[in-house]
Amino acid sequence: MTIGRVAQLWRYPVKSLGGGPVEHFDIGARGVLGDRLWAVRDVARDVTASARRIPTLLTATARYVDPVPADAGPGNVPDVEITFPDGTVLTSGDGDVHAKLSELAGREVRLTALPPVDDTSLHRLSRAERANMSVASVRTDLGVSDDEKLPDLSMMRLTDPVTQARYSTAG
Repeated sequence: MTIGRVAQLWRYPVKSLGGGPVEHFDIGARGVLGDRLWAVRDVARDVTASARRIPTLLTATARYVDPVPADAGPGNVPDVEITFPDGTVLTSGDGDVHAKLSELAGREVRLTALPPVDDTSLHRLSRAERANMSVASVRTDLGVSDDEKLPDLSMMRLTDPVTQARYSTAG
């Protein structure tokens, strides 16, 4: 019995930017090799940016400059190439990439490679962000409109939402 068929494989090298189709990829303990090893950092909020909050980020696409090595991962991140909606193409090593991403986002952002897996600093919300959390911001982050019910979290351990509230994104 056929349950489904894979039409295309896609990889997203930079969290919240568009990705692209690939012929093949390896899957390991952390998922798709090379997926989301880069992130866009919102400088003013001191958090990893999200396309939910800055949807224009999805209008840029990213791909790796070279084949992704088998040992790629947090702390060992290969260079990416970003194509912007106006056709400009910049690499992660290009000093102008931060300004171009900031122009696209409409606020100051920085392209940031993921640090080693035991360093959660890029995912952790700042004290100010945690203090400013509201039901409206939780709704935005979960993609739940004002007229929808929030998800039932009763099946989660009490410590899970508390831990998740400390981070802007999953590690």
